[in-house]
Amino acid sequence: MQALFILWAALSLLSALMYLWLLLPLLAAFGRAQKGANMPIVSELARLSIVVCARNEAKNLARLLPLLRRQRAGTVLLVDDDSQDESGKILARAAQSWRYQHKRKLEILSLKNKRSAGKKAALAAGVERAASAAWILVCDADCRPASAQWARRMLAQT
Repeated sequence: MQALFILWAALSLLSALMYLWLLLPLLAAFGRAQKGANMPIVSELARLSIVVCARNEAKNLARLLPLLRRQRAGTVLLVDDDSQDESGKILARAAQSWRYQHKRKLEILSLKNKRSAGKKAALAAGVERAASAAWILVCDADCRPASAQWARRMLAQT
């Protein structure tokens, strides 16, 4: 009788350990899901516009554009503030290649002959153009998004 009780106790303990072995990964996954619960979903990102002001930023734009392409914002609006370098050509090529990518779009707003207007006017024009978006994220051409989740994390801070 005592041997039967020991066998029953051992099997019960083994069953409990197996149950925990199966349950712990599920609990860990639930905890990870809860951490990301405040992150906006993709449909919210589709209502986001990223406005980037640039003047003579050819080198920075060449580095920034691939990083912006990884973001899931609905629109990326680049405001060219009368650049005298190759910025306009870089933006034109980028706009052409973005046409075929998902539902995201790249818009170019050129402020020609407004040399005296400066960054303030470029920001105002960009924000005005993006005003129909639910969210507007503004950055400079020398910005370097750290990850493909940059825009999503910025939106989560609101």
